[in-house]
Amino acid sequence: MEINELVKEAHENAVKHGFCEDFSLIKDIVDEIDCLDEYDKANKILKTNAICTRLTLIHDEVSEATEGLRKNDIANFKEELADIAIRLGDLCGLLDIDLEAEILKKMKINKSREYKHGKAF
Repeated sequence: MEINELVKEAHENAVKHGFCEDFSLIKDIVDEIDCLDEYDKANKILKTNAICTRLTLIHDEVSEATEGLRKNDIANFKEELADIAIRLGDLCGLLDIDLEAEILKKMKINKSREYKHGKAF
């Protein structure tokens, strides 16, 4: 499966199972605000909060992967890594981000960086 196919499928599944209700409701909420400036401000706040919720869920999956590793439960560790990719795919699908292009762009940057990016670890 190509990365962008994973993004599309992960996002479609998240929508199907109700994980994107907040984002779909944002338009309805902000349409009730009369002033354009207020609309833009409210829309940005609501979208930022919805994105932060998804980033927190990704972080939760990272923590669960860490716990799997700490408990030497490699099967759970692998499952949580998959959950990280799925949640990331959902977020990229929601925001219409071409994750594959972003990964390739970042890998090119990383190739030119110094050893451990100049840090201890």
